Amino acid sequence: MIVIWIPYSPYGAQGRELELAIAGWRRHFMCDDYCIAVVGEHLPRIKGADVVCIESPRVDEIPFMYTQHLDYVSCMKACHRRFPETDGIIFAADDNYLVRDITIDDVKALKFRDTEMNVKPHCGGWKYDQYRTRMLLDREGLPHINYTTHVPCWFDWDRLEALWARYDMEHESYVIENLYYNTYHAGEVALQCDAVKFQLTQPDQWREVTEQMKVKTWICNSPEGYTKELEKILIDYYGLY
Repeated sequence: MIVIWIPYSPYGAQGRELELAIAGWRRHFMCDDYCIAVVGEHLPRIKGADVVCIESPRVDEIPFMYTQHLDYVSCMKACHRRFPETDGIIFAADDNYLVRDITIDDVKALKFRDTEMNVKPHCGGWKYDQYRTRMLLDREGLPHINYTTHVPCWFDWDRLEALWARYDMEHESYVIENLYYNTYHAGEVALQCDAVKFQLTQPDQWREVTEQMKVKTWICNSPEGYTKELEKILIDYYGLY
C-alpha cells in the first residue's frame, strides 16, 4: 500500500482545499492500492474508504523552534504507527490539486525549487528554520539545494527515522525536505518544480488556472492565492457539487 499523508490544521482552513486535494488524488493517481491519511487535530468528516483520519494533537511549543515542523514529525510518527508495514510515505498538502495522471514514480522523481537556500538569520518562523537548516547542512558539509517545492514528495521511513534520531527532530526543528534530500540525494539530477506546478500566490491569478491546467500536473496555492473563483474552477473540474 502507498500512503499519502496530508497534515491538517483547522486553524488554517480557508474553504474546500482538503476536499479538492483528495478529489485530485482519486481522479489522477494511478495506483490500485493507496490510502490517504489525514493527520492532525479536530479533523473534519471525510467520506470514502480510501481515507483514514488520524487524530494527532498539536505539539507543545519549544522556544526558538518552529512548531509546525515539530508537529510534522509528530504527525508522521503517528502515521507510521498506523501503517507500520509500509516502506515510506508521500508528503502532500491540502492545497495540492492534481490535474494530470501520475504514478508513484512521478512522485518519487526528484524536484527542486532553487539551487541555493537563500537565508537570513534575523527572521522568525519558517524562514528562521530555513536558516537553521542551512547552517546544519553547512556544518555537515552537505549541499544546500532548496527542495521545498510545495508539490508532493516521497520519504523513505528508514532514512527519515535516522534523521529524526540523529538531529533530535522531536525537539529541534528543521525544514524536513531540505535536510532529507540534501542528505540522501546530493548530486542527483532533479527537475525544477515550476515545470510541473502552477502556484497561485495572488488573488487575481485564478484567471490563469484554466490554461495552466492544460500544461501542468499540479495546481497549488498559498493562503493569499486561494479564492472562491479558484475553488469554483476546481469544483467544476472534479465534479464536486
